[in-house]
Amino acid sequence: MSDQIIECVECGRKFVWSYGEQRYYRERGLSAPKRCEECRARRKHERGGPSWWTHPLYRHGLVIFAIAAVVTVFVWWLSQEISPRLSWLIAVNVVTFFAFAYDKAVSGLGSERVPETVLLALAAAGGMIGALAAMWLFRHKTAKGSFQLRLLLVAVVQFVLVVVYLLIRR
Repeated sequence: MSDQIIECVECGRKFVWSYGEQRYYRERGLSAPKRCEECRARRKHERGGPSWWTHPLYRHGLVIFAIAAVVTVFVWWLSQEISPRLSWLIAVNVVTFFAFAYDKAVSGLGSERVPETVLLALAAAGGMIGALAAMWLFRHKTAKGSFQLRLLLVAVVQFVLVVVYLLIRR
């Protein structure tokens, strides 16, 4: 099999369909392209493409952090003697705990999972205690070394930031 020359059905220009592209298409059961790369890009742009909401990272991230914000306001409203910062820490730890619990619950079902980036962002936003508690209680993400390494990195950065904050505050 060698490179093929194909004429674009829209603009009439000829383009090369390489052997590598042919193999890629064949492995995925796709038919040969009818349009050149420029025309395909233009059509995709005209259609608008998928919404940002379809990406799990953005969808889960927005929803979970919005829930954390609402829980923060609720915690602060219940007990106005505590600071908004402490309200955030309480809320983000509770939300982080339940995000890990939800991810564990759907992990074997083939359902859409909470992206690891969102779980790590929750821990980085102050939910480290909730993350560690959920990991320990549900045995979730405990066998995944790459996740644990990134979580450890988040913990170290948080520790350094707290130490620097305390030293500056003196």
